[in-house]
Amino acid sequence: MFQDDMNRLYFLCFALTAEHGKAEQCFLAAMEDCLKADGVFQNCAQRWSRRMVILRATQMLRPVRSPDENLPLPSGSSQSEALAAPAVLAALIDLPSFERFVYVMSVLERYSVQECAVLLHSSRKEVFQARNRAILQLANILGESRDDTAELAASAD
Repeated sequence: MFQDDMNRLYFLCFALTAEHGKAEQCFLAAMEDCLKADGVFQNCAQRWSRRMVILRATQMLRPVRSPDENLPLPSGSSQSEALAAPAVLAALIDLPSFERFVYVMSVLERYSVQECAVLLHSSRKEVFQARNRAILQLANILGESRDDTAELAASAD
């Protein structure tokens, strides 16, 4: 049932965990959860499997907002795996875990701010601010202008 979506699911695991070992653990645990679930029909299996990946990654890493919202974000890759990855993926895995989770969930997976807040045990404001910081950080790393990106971040909700 999940064979056609395996690469996409693994990428989601890696985007959330930022490490191949943890991504593999997350992927296997999420697939096991999916196989155990009763009542999941084929037409919603992809959405369900992606949700299981996000839940497993959240349980594994427990991403939390940094106590200092103005904490500078790291520059340069901190993961050896990122050296061979495209610039966008390298920039994504360099984000602090909370910002990375929020970005992946809200921008890539299109979860609402409310859904992200519930799944990450955070406030809507923390999720909104983390998403904006992630968008700005990614834009800065990838060479986009701050003004255009700030407008994009403000209008993303």
